[in-house]
Amino acid sequence: MVPIILLALTAFISYTLLSMFGVALSALGMLSTLSIGLAIDAYGPVSDNAGGIASMVEYPESVREKTD
Repeated sequence: MVPIILLALTAFISYTLLSMFGVALSALGMLSTLSIGLAIDAYGPVSDNAGGIASMVEYPESVREKTD
């Protein structure tokens, strides 16, 4: 319920201050965090797979430490 209220409040305030341009700016600001969240979510499995591959190929232990 809280996120819905905050989004509605953001839309109302931005519309009140700058009309539709304000709504566009606030939407752009909210969407700009999406790429950061996706990048953080994707990094974990990639590094984990690199560690698994290093173990299967029997690379030296120093390689495994770097992937961890």
